[in-house]
Amino acid sequence: MSTRLAALTLVVAGSVASVGCPKRNDQAVPDAGSVEARVDAAVAVTPTTPMPPNAACAVAYASFPLGSAPQPGDDLSHAPVPLRIPENASLTIAVRRTGHEVRIKGPAVVRPCTHEEPDVILIALGEASVEGTTPVRPGSEIFLATPAFVAVVARATLKINASSSLSYWDVESGDVTITNLDTPKVVNGKDKGSLKRFEDGGVRLTRCGVQAAAAASAERLLLGFSQGDAAPPLPSASIGILTAQQIKHARERILDCAFAESFALSCDQLSAETDAAAPGCAGNTYVKVREHIARATASGPIPPGSPPPKTTGSAPNGPPP
Repeated sequence: MSTRLAALTLVVAGSVASVGCPKRNDQAVPDAGSVEARVDAAVAVTPTTPMPPNAACAVAYASFPLGSAPQPGDDLSHAPVPLRIPENASLTIAVRRTGHEVRIKGPAVVRPCTHEEPDVILIALGEASVEGTTPVRPGSEIFLATPAFVAVVARATLKINASSSLSYWDVESGDVTITNLDTPKVVNGKDKGSLKRFEDGGVRLTRCGVQAAAAASAERLLLGFSQGDAAPPLPSASIGILTAQQIKHARERILDCAFAESFALSCDQLSAETDAAAPGCAGNTYVKVREHIARATASGPIPPGSPPPKTTGSAPNGPPP
């Protein structure tokens, strides 16, 4: 049999099911009460269960109570929000666009990804880890958002532990940026630290809405001028400036909105655990944050009279406009 075909091993014993692809650093021998199946993630689980070709993020490996284990290749962008991972269970998420794999250890409350932002994972509660040995696309990064900070991960080995009061990071190696509001910390190599849960969800929501609106406006502006529908075609230098602005606003939107969404997800978790009002939440729920983002990014025409971006010096295709 070709070595590219999946190897499926089933060891039957008791109450826990593990399904997925074995990782270099995840080779522990299963306990005596477990059912374990491992499948090569590069091929279909079975001839009738191919991996969704358009999956934003998918199950690479799972260890769940018997009968509830996700299957390798399941598209997690359709998972319920919040996705709860029980105690002693784990889920490894494969981010298709970047190649990163994120292991979530229960008990945990997460939102794996969305089709719009397949590289953003929210961790309201629980432990998440990334291995720097996993092959990733050059220059790619993922965003792991907790109620206290957002970790921007390129290629790194790190562990994050999120809770309703305090979130920790432990970077073993690689490049990671830890950001809390306007205070980014660039980590190259070993580093440990923690931050308290952000106290005011309203501030996060406001910043998210502003950045989401700016990103949507920049995208529409770039699309309109580059296609020549709203104004005469622009020189390539001006298009380059618009593109840079759009990328900048899009990144700021991801950081601010991922932070707001993770905070709101933790508010939902706290509300489910107690009747007392959660600090800083004030009705700030995940659904409301998503609705706020949708309103802020509602499509619309380029405002009349929008000026093209100014350039400095001579543009390749002629003088600046």
